[in-house]
Amino acid sequence: MSAYPLPVLLSAEEIYGLTGYRLAAYQVRWLQRQGITHWVRADGKPSVPRAAIEGRAVQPSAPEPDWSALARKG
Repeated sequence: MSAYPLPVLLSAEEIYGLTGYRLAAYQVRWLQRQGITHWVRADGKPSVPRAAIEGRAVQPSAPEPDWSALARKG
């Protein structure tokens, strides 16, 4: 076991190892088809949380808004 914790996101090499693709567009397509949680960065490259492939729950970045207040009639 390493003295240092693993980074929260997979590295570019780990994403290549996971998907088998070097091109970001193909990596994103592969991740989508596999249902693996990821985000596409501004440069088009995917960011994959390590938890998404370790079987842990991935927490959303922000809570979902409560839209029920809009449905209520005054």
